[in-house]
Amino acid sequence: MQTMNERAGLICATIANVNRDPKKHAPYQPSDFVNCGERPAAKKSTPQAIYDKMRLWCAALGGK
Repeated sequence: MQTMNERAGLICATIANVNRDPKKHAPYQPSDFVNCGERPAAKKSTPQAIYDKMRLWCAALGGK
């Protein structure tokens, strides 16, 4: 899976570097486009936060 991410990042960086203005931006790196296997820290939800999200969804869908 990490190899696939690295390949995708390399392709994205290549396309971005071909189309970038060298005077305005430094060369892009593959890690600018994919996280290369690093996972962001997971946020822990509190019961109150879950309840608030559920209320927002219900209100958006026309419920009480």
